[in-house]
Amino acid sequence: MIKTSVLIAVIIVLNLTFNLASASEIYSKEIEDLVKNRFTQIKIMLSELQTSNKSIKRELIDRIFKEIDQSFDFTYISKKCLSRHWKQFSEFEKTDFKRIFAKYIKYYYILKIFSETEGKKIEHYSLKVTKPRKEGMDKISIQTSTLYNNSEVNQIVYYLKRDTEIKAWLIYNVKVEKISFIENWRKSFYEFLRNKKPLQLIARLKDKVYKQNKRLFNY
Repeated sequence: MIKTSVLIAVIIVLNLTFNLASASEIYSKEIEDLVKNRFTQIKIMLSELQTSNKSIKRELIDRIFKEIDQSFDFTYISKKCLSRHWKQFSEFEKTDFKRIFAKYIKYYYILKIFSETEGKKIEHYSLKVTKPRKEGMDKISIQTSTLYNNSEVNQIVYYLKRDTEIKAWLIYNVKVEKISFIENWRKSFYEFLRNKKPLQLIARLKDKVYKQNKRLFNY
């Protein structure tokens, strides 16, 4: 069963596409207040997600995916994960890869949160905005800490960069318990593409998305 409080924490952060002028403007308590003010309206949607009705669940998941679409920089993530192999993809393959990889990320992200928190009771939730030491003013990180069962702490760090074209802050990496999504995918794709073609990687991701979809509806 999906835990409403956990999903609130997930989707709250997915709404961090801030139309602000500079990183210095969001490096303040204002961003925390903005995030926490999302609680009420999101709570309604997430509580409904616990329904066993598949058509309703599909509609709600689609709405959550739209939030992710507006919050993640999938082009940046795709290039970083493929690294030097990006140039080996044709324009058609790049487009197809970004499309299916974006869908894979959305399923992977939500399922990862579920697996880390299933069956646990939330005692406390906190959020902290920081400016990375080694990166410029166009990047920030947001660390969330969740205390479960009065003892176990789960930490998720979201890394955001400012898109100068749309003047919004987009997530380009996530770390769950110090495990980086991008680093894991980069290593996996590098090994796969050493002796396989781009179209084979795309086909593999499509198969994973199919399985992810079935798994998500079992929660």
